[in-house]
Amino acid sequence: MADHTNRLIESLARSIVCDGANQSDGQLLDSFVRHKDGDALTSLVRRHARMVWGVCQRMLNKHHDAEDAFQAVFLVLVLKASTLPDKEKVGNWLYGVAHQTAVRMRARAAKQGVRERQMAVPPEPASAQQYVWNDLQPVLDEELAHLPNKYRTVIVLCDLENQTRKEVARHLDIPEGTVASRLAAARTMLAKRLSRRSIVVSSVLLGSVLSSHGATASVPATVVSSAIVAATSVATGTTAAEAISPTVVALIAGVTKAMFMRKIRNMLSISLIVVVVLGGGTLAFGPFGRQKALAQAEEKKPVAQLEQKKPADILAPQTTHPHMTLTGSDSQMADCSYHRITSEAEWIKIWQRHKGEKEAKDYDLFYNPLGLPYIDFEKCMVIAVFQGTGWNSAGLSASQILETNERIVLRFESKSFSTAGPDGGAKQVSVYAFFLLPRSSKTVVLEEDVKRTNGGPPVWKERISLAK
Repeated sequence: MADHTNRLIESLARSIVCDGANQSDGQLLDSFVRHKDGDALTSLVRRHARMVWGVCQRMLNKHHDAEDAFQAVFLVLVLKASTLPDKEKVGNWLYGVAHQTAVRMRARAAKQGVRERQMAVPPEPASAQQYVWNDLQPVLDEELAHLPNKYRTVIVLCDLENQTRKEVARHLDIPEGTVASRLAAARTMLAKRLSRRSIVVSSVLLGSVLSSHGATASVPATVVSSAIVAATSVATGTTAAEAISPTVVALIAGVTKAMFMRKIRNMLSISLIVVVVLGGGTLAFGPFGRQKALAQAEEKKPVAQLEQKKPADILAPQTTHPHMTLTGSDSQMADCSYHRITSEAEWIKIWQRHKGEKEAKDYDLFYNPLGLPYIDFEKCMVIAVFQGTGWNSAGLSASQILETNERIVLRFESKSFSTAGPDGGAKQVSVYAFFLLPRSSKTVVLEEDVKRTNGGPPVWKERISLAK
């Protein structure tokens, strides 16, 4: 009995004294995933508790709702720990989960018609910082969630978790100077977004306010301990069904389902082999999803033969060159233009203009109101063709993709038709095409068939040469 008591005391002492301060998020998460280390999980919960509670407290007015959301966040961590994309960015990942969970809880409360009262009356502004913070709290997380991931990460770690730039640089494995410049840019971007909500604040004052108030949320000890007990019980499989409230279960189900659906959408965007008609656009996929051995054999055979018989700069037909085409005749871009897109920022800007936005705006990839297709720009690039105003065309198709050691030649043609317009004449259209290709540093040359007659050989004319 005495030995059992001593072991219990030692275990409690370890959980109180050893908070994993000398271990990174990645090390703690790895220890939990590999060994079901309860101490590592406890350290992660305690390390990020204030940040997560701050999100829940700012977005939810009822204490009980904030407590349920807080517990759900760390239970999602337990369920998804082995699949986190970057184990050193647990804080940023938890922030995203906390925001999604709080949004769902708020919607749930609104649906039930609950009249909530605020947990605490905001204090009278005794300083400029407090005045700004009172205005900032209701909208901070909504606007912060819209920032690109790499900028949101540094604000979460530096401002909401009060980590030093040196610590953040070590965790993210980037130079300390990069952290500083990225943090300054992030604060400027956030300040610009807040100005649209009539909250005018400089990036310098914003940084000071976030550092002073963002990480000062005092988490009730009972809330933390309840979350640790629930998370540990789920991790070890010892939780009884009634130990977790139905509200928390519903929140977990909603958040994990949203994660799963987003993952499925990302997979579908590069792996299907179908031709799908979507509104005014036709989506045609090349052999991305074919059996790997077959695709490799078909691609490599002609290249190998040509290399033995012809100089390296002779164009080698790649009939099975992986590609995907999204095309149609209803683009809002009226001018003729060609673009080589190699980053998400460029893709968002072009897609917004294509859909009718006159100026590029900050874009919410989670809600995705304009239906922006997901592209993995580490592996792919997009060649965008806008032909401006034209007549009787349903879009463009890639006829040939030719490749040498120096360049890629993409030959395309118009898919014409003879349907008359509403006045009995030809139909005016605005043709576009997005060609998705494997990422390459080679120059891309676009050639169009200008003959456009049935029968007879095509006549190819170079439209543009797009360097990297």
